[in-house]
Amino acid sequence: MNKVFNGLVVVTALVSVFFLGKASLGIWGYFSLDGKAKAFTEGWKVEEKDSSSYSILVSYHFFVEKERVEGQIEFVKPYFLNKESAEKAIKKLSLQDWEVFFPKTNVWKNSLQRTFPFQDCIHAFLVLGILVYFSVLKKWARRLSV
Repeated sequence: MNKVFNGLVVVTALVSVFFLGKASLGIWGYFSLDGKAKAFTEGWKVEEKDSSSYSILVSYHFFVEKERVEGQIEFVKPYFLNKESAEKAIKKLSLQDWEVFFPKTNVWKNSLQRTFPFQDCIHAFLVLGILVYFSVLKKWARRLSV
């Protein structure tokens, strides 16, 4: 029985390290985009990912200290089920004013989307909770067996 608890704790610890690393990278990426500027969109395209998944690809440029910087991004979210719905979304999105986010140290790594990785953080905290649960359960079982 002790080997089972040890195995659960080790496996859960490894999974926790993975999810904590993923969340940490997402948070670092979010906070590294500390500069912003007005973006001038140039072209919008629909890109087919597979038969029922379409994304939007946009080209843009912006200026940092009179230097023109060009960029292109595939929107992470939302994905669309068909080409027509993606084209309708482009009509709405192209009318918006956009800001581009970039690290002040490297303006060439830029993005029109800056989203906090809530889902990755929730997964990391859930797995950490399971790790704590198994650790407490192991100590509790050890006390009962003595």
